[in-house]
Order: sequence, then structure tokens, then C-alpha cells
Amino acid sequence: MLDRERGNDRQRRGHVSSVWRVIRTVFDVLLTAAIGATLLLGALYLKDRLSPQVSALSPEDTQPPDDGSGTPSAPEGPDKADPSPEQNPGEEQKTDEEPPQEQKPDEQEPVEQNPQEGQDPTANQPPAEDGTKPEDPDSSTKQEQTPAQEQTPYTPPEEIGTSGKTVYEFGKAVPESERVDDTFFDNAVFLGDSRTEGLQLFSGLHNGDFYWKRGMNVFRAVDENRKYFTVNGKEVSLVGTLAEKSYSAVYLMLGINELGYTPKEYERGLGILLDSIIAAQPNAVIYLQTMPPINDEKAEEYGNEWERTEYVDNFNEVIVRLAKEKRVALLDTASVYRGPDGQLPSELTADGVHFTSKGYGRWADYLRTHVLDPEAYFSARNQGSEDE
Repeated sequence: MLDRERGNDRQRRGHVSSVWRVIRTVFDVLLTAAIGATLLLGALYLKDRLSPQVSALSPEDTQPPDDGSGTPSAPEGPDKADPSPEQNPGEEQKTDEEPPQEQKPDEQEPVEQNPQEGQDPTANQPPAEDGTKPEDPDSSTKQEQTPAQEQTPYTPPEEIGTSGKTVYEFGKAVPESERVDDTFFDNAVFLGDSRTEGLQLFSGLHNGDFYWKRGMNVFRAVDENRKYFTVNGKEVSLVGTLAEKSYSAVYLMLGINELGYTPKEYERGLGILLDSIIAAQPNAVIYLQTMPPINDEKAEEYGNEWERTEYVDNFNEVIVRLAKEKRVALLDTASVYRGPDGQLPSELTADGVHFTSKGYGRWADYLRTHVLDPEAYFSARNQGSEDE
């Protein structure tokens, strides 16, 4: 009897042991499968991350992206550099603090320098709605580089008359006037690129409205697909900002980012922009400013070999000509930056293009002492209309 009970007990323990072995075996199989699946997924993930992406691209896929405007982007100009004296100022901001004294631009993107002579790379491109040619990196029709000895020296525009209610002659620089208080600019607007940003942030002149964007040029300014600004809850282009408020004065400086185009292309774009500004602000004095020169040596150090003072001088000839043709006031802002050699003095710039804090102060001081009486301006404009 005892032996039978012991046998039954051993049999029960054997059954339990067998069940546990089965459970353990199943658990081991599931664990092994889970580990294997994890390792497989990990290997596939690493392979996807580390292996080069290879795909068959159509010709359209290899073209530069068009940023939503339907038009390829233009070659980036010096506004890829940070216009502020700091390396990375971040978001747009207003500040009354004393800024550092030197400007540290970001690295610039290389730009193709030598298109085929006599070829217009944008000839086969459809014109934009505003009449300007598409802005394509391959269509950067650079300045024709002729030997220095064949260049015609740049002649700064003459000043005409004196300040006050003297009759103004378009195409001549606004003469020096009595210094105005900064409240004079309360109802003024400043349009431009990163150098206008520097004027707002570092010159000490904070009155008025400032609309600028790094990389802005005369073509983008009138492009309604490039609504970079928000005014009164509306997204608008640079010229579109003028439809939201009536100003007494409009200050415009653009051209440094257009140095990749020929003077003829720049003249066409600037002419369209001026017509748009005059139509939007018929009761404002429009001030068109000449572009300050470049420090060629420093610009070359920063990889901007295609930026040269001689090219800026060519564009300034266009500015003077259009100021006369469109009958707008001409400010020779470049005069306060032109050194004895015609270049931007090295102590006023870190990258050859943008200014130090002290340099931006010169600009503001020039604006305060070169104000055209509105009566003289509109009298001259009306006289021009009668002559036509």
C-alpha cells in the first residue's frame, strides 16, 4: 500500500515536471523570437539610416526648388551674411542697447561667377506677372568684367541748390539741410535688405516703420508670391506694405543682392519697383538712395569675389538715371561711406559689405541732414508733368 502511494506521488511529480518543461520551452521559444525580431528591426533601421539614398530623378527633380512662387530662387547675395555686429542675433528685434562694434557674417553660399558671354540665361524663361525675369541661379547674368583701365570712373551725383524751398532738380543729390529731430521720421517708412535692418537696429534711429528682409532685391519686392510681411493682419509683399498706411516719406535702398545681374536687368527691376511705390504713395516724398561702396579686400576674404565696388558704381549710375527719369528725390548715401580710394573703409566693416555700429550711425546722421522740402519736391514733380 505504501509503495503504491509512493509510486503515485512520483507519477504526479513527473506530470508537474513535464508541464513546467513544456511551459519553459514555450517561454524560451517566445523570448528567442522576440529577441530575434528586435534585432532584425534594429538591423533594418540602421541599414535605412546608414545606407546612401539612391533614386532615379527626373530632370525636373534636379532643378532648384521654387519656394512656392512658381519661379526659381535667385542667387543669394551678401544678405546671407548676418548684418548685425553679432554672429547670430536670432529673431528680428529692436534694441536700444549699445551693440558690439564689429559685424560677423554667416558663411555665404558660393555663386557662379562667369556666365557665357553674350548669353541671356533667362531668355527662354516666361516673364513673371510683374514683368521681371525669373530669378534663377543659372541666370545670374554677372557684371561684364572689363579691365580696370577701360572702366569709366564713377562720378557722384551733384548737389543742386540749397536747403529749404528751393526748386529741386531730379537726378541731382538732395543738398545738405538743417538737422531734423528724429520725430521727423515718425511718418516715414524705410524699405530694404539686411543693411536697412542694421539701420533700424544699430544706428540709433528708431522712428518710423522699417520693412526689410535679408536677401531682398528689386525683383522680390514686387513679387506678390513673396509675402514676407504681416501688416494689419495681412500677409503682403514689400511693396504691398505701402498699401496699408499713408506715409509722408519713403526711403528705398536696394541693389546689393542684385550684383549678380547686369545693370540693364537691375534698371528694369528698379524701374518697375519705383513705379509701384509712386502709385502706392502718391503724396509721399520718395527718396532713392545710392548704394555705399564695398571693401573689395574684405569681401574677397569672406568669399564674395563677385562683389566689387566697380559693380556697385555701375548700379549707382542706374540709380541716378532712374531718379531723374521717375522724378524722385536722390540721396547720395554712398558719399558718407566712400573713402579716398572710393572703397568702403575697412574700419567701418567686418565683411566688406555690412557696417559696424559706428558705420550705421553715419547713415542715420546723413538722413537727418539731407531732407527735401515737400513743396519743392512736388513743385518739381508737377512741373515735370506739365512739361510732358
